[in-house]
Amino acid sequence: MNLFLYIISILILIGFIILIINIWNKLNIKVCYGTTRIVLLISSWAIKVPSCVEWRLFLWGILGNIQEAQLWNKMPNARDMMCPILFTSPGKLLIIMRRAMPVSRYDWEYLNNEWYKTAYNKSYSCRK
Repeated sequence: MNLFLYIISILILIGFIILIINIWNKLNIKVCYGTTRIVLLISSWAIKVPSCVEWRLFLWGILGNIQEAQLWNKMPNARDMMCPILFTSPGKLLIIMRRAMPVSRYDWEYLNNEWYKTAYNKSYSCRK
């Protein structure tokens, strides 16, 4: 009898794990780790929270959230390069934004350079 209950509990656990995996895949959930923040990508949202690896990184993650929220609120020309911020928690411990498609490093450099030219009406180069 005990062996039967053990096998049934294992089958239920396996079924539960398969159900969780199916829900995970349907919601398109992904976790990305940056230096100062962790980004949870869930369906069409990006949830940014500070990293808890070290207290300095945690504080810098909060500062990153504050800076991103201030850019969104106070610089309308920066909104062309940002995803819309849908929610910020008090203390900026959490930011919820729309999810974007990933951009390659080469495309990001090009887009960033074009935005800088438009925003400041001059070309940007590291060389003199």
